[in-house]
Amino acid sequence: MIERTPHTPGPWKIGAHYAEAQRQAYDVLPRVSHAHRICRVRPSDEAYANARLIAAAPMLLAALRQIMAHEARYHESVSYLIACAALRQAEGAA
Repeated sequence: MIERTPHTPGPWKIGAHYAEAQRQAYDVLPRVSHAHRICRVRPSDEAYANARLIAAAPMLLAALRQIMAHEARYHESVSYLIACAALRQAEGAA
């Protein structure tokens, strides 16, 4: 059985960027100023887009849970099955 540790509560934000290897890298941080860094997105062509997606994760997870709770009648649709798989992955069950 996998023990699940809760994630750092959202919302998260993109913190200061810095130059590394002449490219921009980004920190993703909780909006609470005294909390630790969630992650550092290393420089790449997609660094800022990846940082935005990671920062949105808590809100996306909350939205997905709401949708799943209210859309169970569509349990055989492809969209519902994809949403179930995403939720299992986010919660560590996949």
